Amino acid sequence: MKIYRNKEFSDSLLSTDPKKFFDLHPTISHLFRFRHAALKYRSYGEIFCKRLIDEKVLNPKVKVIVELGGGLGDFAYGFLSWLKLEIANGLKLDYKYIIITENAILQKEQQQKLKAFGNVEFVISNSDTLPFNNNEIKGLFIINQLLQSYESVELTEEEWKNSEDPVILQMKKSKIQRSFPLLINIGVGRLMLEITRILDRESSCVIVESGSMDKVELKNGRITLSFADLLALADRLKLFTLDETLRLIYNHKFTALMDFLEFRKDIRVTNLTDIHALSKGDPLAGWQIYAISLDEVKAKYSSYGKDFDKLGDTLLQNLNGPTINQEGFPDEGLSCKDCSGQIDSCTI
Repeated sequence: MKIYRNKEFSDSLLSTDPKKFFDLHPTISHLFRFRHAALKYRSYGEIFCKRLIDEKVLNPKVKVIVELGGGLGDFAYGFLSWLKLEIANGLKLDYKYIIITENAILQKEQQQKLKAFGNVEFVISNSDTLPFNNNEIKGLFIINQLLQSYESVELTEEEWKNSEDPVILQMKKSKIQRSFPLLINIGVGRLMLEITRILDRESSCVIVESGSMDKVELKNGRITLSFADLLALADRLKLFTLDETLRLIYNHKFTALMDFLEFRKDIRVTNLTDIHALSKGDPLAGWQIYAISLDEVKAKYSSYGKDFDKLGDTLLQNLNGPTINQEGFPDEGLSCKDCSGQIDSCTI
């Protein structure tokens, strides 16, 4: 049996420079952490909270909201900001927000970013055994673009048939056709079992991740996520899951995250390599890594007057500017005229 431990690289970089890690490997959540035209001038965390309220997943019965991972705290900041506004406008919700992370450096970033919110609890723990009793969580469990880091395995047909692993035993009960050698997201399966243990029967689990329904493969040392397996496990374990592929499994429905979060698909944006090009070509700009709209870029450079022709116009010619739902956003490490070679690609 081959084991792929996807966390080794990310853990090493996160332990030294977490902000650099998220800039080099940005998720959709990270790229839209600021209020953005594509989200009707809301941030990813804000619109996520709004849509869960719209769908009544976030309702007065929710007493605890748990976020696994938490990143730099940007998702929680947007989420809690919007929730605070909704409560001020009459939403009845008495809740506690808990962020679980394995990384003490990330936790410090989260604590600093969320210090204005008094009802947030920060917990250091791994996800092998979540720090809750059976059926303790009465509310909502959120995993936002984290599952790609979990351990995967490659099994021979004999190993598959003889395995007594609890996750594989559950997978054997599904009707999915298997071919060998077989790639399995074993760590994700174990997490699903653990979430099932801690959630109250009326609670919900919301999972956002990229992957494929019909193909699991090895890419750059990582095994891609299998939505078919995730759906089958969720169904057997009676979990409500929300995915991303940008696809989404929600109450056993499948839809696109871009549709669920109501992204404006006519907005043209820069991509990761374009941001690197802008930063390198214009030291005055001081861009942060995020999905800058082309209108914002043009507005910034137009203020340079005559200098715009020398600097901004050249850079704008390098912008691919895909629309939100167009192939190529986020980009997969496209070469850029202003950069030497390829830039690290998005992990989406």
